[in-house]
This record gives sequence, structure tokens and C-alpha cells, in this order.
Amino acid sequence: MGVLPDAALIDALAALLSGYGTLTLHLAQNNVSITRATVLTDFTEANFSGYVAQNIGTWATPALDSVNHRSYAAAPALSFQNTTGAVGNSIYAVYATNAAGHLVYAEEVAGGPSVPVDMTTSGKTFVYTPTYYQYSFASTSP
Repeated sequence: MGVLPDAALIDALAALLSGYGTLTLHLAQNNVSITRATVLTDFTEANFSGYVAQNIGTWATPALDSVNHRSYAAAPALSFQNTTGAVGNSIYAVYATNAAGHLVYAEEVAGGPSVPVDMTTSGKTFVYTPTYYQYSFASTSP
């Protein structure tokens, strides 16, 4: 596999993000182990009162983290709220799909599977800031 030099990481991430088009962020209510083999059907989408999957907004211009040999970009934070408490969930992960419905990325919520986000009662709110990273494929640092 070739190596992405640090100087190319920003361009690589910008191209990747623009190529995705609109992404939709979903919340998962099941405790799933996220691996390279994870597929969309591994997730059980949240259904707490007021939940709706949300489109990820415009990504910021990628920046370079030269210490860790990666570029990164964030999109505006998304807020999810249980509106009535009639239905509640514990949230274990977030995952994004593209317009074709394909899984693009997934991430455990802060605290990992042992500490899910409590969305079981009215007024509970979960805020997530989508952040995407592009790493060098180098096996060693310069």
C-alpha cells in the first residue's frame, strides 16, 4: 500500500468528504462491537420519542495534525432529544449512511459500550459533533 504524505492528507480528506455527498447520522440503541467487519444490519436504530436521523451539515475545511499524521474535519454538532419520554433508549453508537443507504462510518458513543447515553426520559439530550479523520498509511513515523 502506498503512503499518503502529510502534505497530501488535507487534500485526500477534502476529496473524500466531497465525494460522499449528503450523509445521514443515526443513533444505535444496541450494544454493538464496531470492527472493520461491521455492516449496517448490525445496528438497531434508536426509536425514542422525538428521534429522527439527521443530515450531517457542511464539513469544515480539513486541517492537519502533523504530530499524529492525520487530517481531520468536523461538521456542525447535531442535537437529539427525547421529547415526551413515552419511548426511551440507551444509545451505544452513532453511524452514518450515504444517500444510497450504505454504511460510511460508525463510532461508539463517549464512554464506550459500558456507558451508553441515557435517552430514556423526557428532556434527555444527546449532542454529537461529526468528526472525520484521514490517516497516513505509513507504518512508521518520519
